[in-house]
Amino acid sequence: MKSSVSALALLFLGAPQFSLAHPTGTENLNGTEGDSELEKPGYDVLASFPQPAGDLCDDQLKDVNVEFIPTGPGAFRIDNVPPACMTLATLFLDGPDSPDPIPLGSASIGFSGIDDDELQRLQAILDANTNH
Repeated sequence: MKSSVSALALLFLGAPQFSLAHPTGTENLNGTEGDSELEKPGYDVLASFPQPAGDLCDDQLKDVNVEFIPTGPGAFRIDNVPPACMTLATLFLDGPDSPDPIPLGSASIGFSGIDDDELQRLQAILDANTNH
């Protein structure tokens, strides 16, 4: 099931929870100019993480359905995060002003103060259906 609206839009529309669909909400399979690295066909975002942790995270993502649950404006709880991915959570958003993940349990992390681009990056990393 693919969604054509962003997760933040769903948050403002009052959707209580959703699962990952597509990291950008729209497909762009052409690899045209202006695509972010995450949108380019064949780009493996987990390959940029320390190895073998990135590969372990990728393998474990194939067996789970990661869920993003809105908890407020710009805030999400992410459930069903595999153990190998939990260890990499501090690397998911790498900007100097990016929020840090908040551990909420052994398979759950929270983020607050994230914008749509950061949410799309999180979805691209944790979506087992992308080009990992």
